[in-house]
Amino acid sequence: MKKMLQNYSLGAAACIVMGIALIIKPGFIGQVLNSIVGTVLIVWAAFGILRFIMSKASDSKTSVSFLSLISNAALLIGGIYILANDRLLERVLMCTLGVYLLFTGLPKLLEALRMRSYTLEWKKPLVSSLMTVIFGALVLIIPMFVIDGVMRIIGIALVIAGVSSFMSGRATSVIKKKHENKTADGKKVIDVKYE
Repeated sequence: MKKMLQNYSLGAAACIVMGIALIIKPGFIGQVLNSIVGTVLIVWAAFGILRFIMSKASDSKTSVSFLSLISNAALLIGGIYILANDRLLERVLMCTLGVYLLFTGLPKLLEALRMRSYTLEWKKPLVSSLMTVIFGALVLIIPMFVIDGVMRIIGIALVIAGVSSFMSGRATSVIKKKHENKTADGKKVIDVKYE
């Protein structure tokens, strides 16, 4: 019983702390992800370069090609660039999303305008495609503002989930204690199926 309440409390506390962190500093996850990807690329490239050097030094028949050295050097430069530019991956992801939304929204917008001449059902496609184009343009113009807003919404959802999980765990604990107290007083409750 106590262990179940501790599990509820730990899970709820983790959700609340993560939610508050995202509300206060929404770029936190992006910075961590940026650091992880940059570090992995640097380590991967360093091992590749080291493997090239070792194969040349041992003069074995299974030597690593010069092209491998070039690609690992490019990975090394990429990893350093990612580490040096804070939240680069988020910007790239959001710009990619913005371009995708524009390229999917513009043809639908033009099609909705063409539909105006032969049907009365052209307004709904026009509104949805216009919203897609506007959101795509916003993502391209102010990508970090959009992603920070999304992260804050996720943070609020995590705080709400954590608080409700904590309250649910408390309520379950109280109900279980009442049930245990009843059975401890000698008033055992027997469930009987009647068919």
